[in-house]
Amino acid sequence: MYNYDFGDGVSAEVADREGQFLVLIDDKGDKTEVSGFPSKQEAENFIHFGDLDTFGSDNDFIMITKPKYELKWS
Repeated sequence: MYNYDFGDGVSAEVADREGQFLVLIDDKGDKTEVSGFPSKQEAENFIHFGDLDTFGSDNDFIMITKPKYELKWS
């Protein structure tokens, strides 16, 4: 796992579950899982964009990079 702590109660980590890369976000106890990344690097890029609290098509990562894969928030 690759952990990122933003110092304001928000943390994120990249997890590899049997070749499936996902981002696990903990926003002051509110946990979100974002799946659908084709690689560890793309999952890290998502975290670096910093728009961890916007879901779906309004997310900056989706709007700017327009990835050809679909991310799912749960």
